[in-house]
Amino acid sequence: MAADLAQEAFLRVLENIERYDPARPFENWICVILRHLYLDWIKRYETSRVISLNRKKDGGNGDRELADSLACPQKDPLADALESEKEAAIQKSLEAMPAELRAPLILCDMEGLSYETIAEAAGCPLGTVRSRIHRGRKMFKELIKDYLNEDSYELQRS
Repeated sequence: MAADLAQEAFLRVLENIERYDPARPFENWICVILRHLYLDWIKRYETSRVISLNRKKDGGNGDRELADSLACPQKDPLADALESEKEAAIQKSLEAMPAELRAPLILCDMEGLSYETIAEAAGCPLGTVRSRIHRGRKMFKELIKDYLNEDSYELQRS
């Protein structure tokens, strides 16, 4: 999916290169294109895709079934289930947030972009970005509590 979005972004860059303003950073222009493509992709693919576990690995050319390749004896099934539940709660919490708070939060905390880069890409003042990230983190903490049924949950930045 990421490779498809990156390829589409570079095609859009090539198609619209005459619109680029050399007075502005090229990286930010590409980030805006990527952000728009990603948001469009989210709108189109809101429902999850289903993959058959009986499908042959490597498009039918492999000998092992996909279900067999997913089995891992070293992993703890309970830990995997809890991790999946946590990931689903994070995803649901992010989806429940308004896009104006979700996008800066993802760009900052997940993608590691600076406030300045986000402000340039979003075309808004730095103070607005800081405010949206602060409000987004606050809202995310409240939403994640509801989905995980826990008293508190800290958003860990990597």
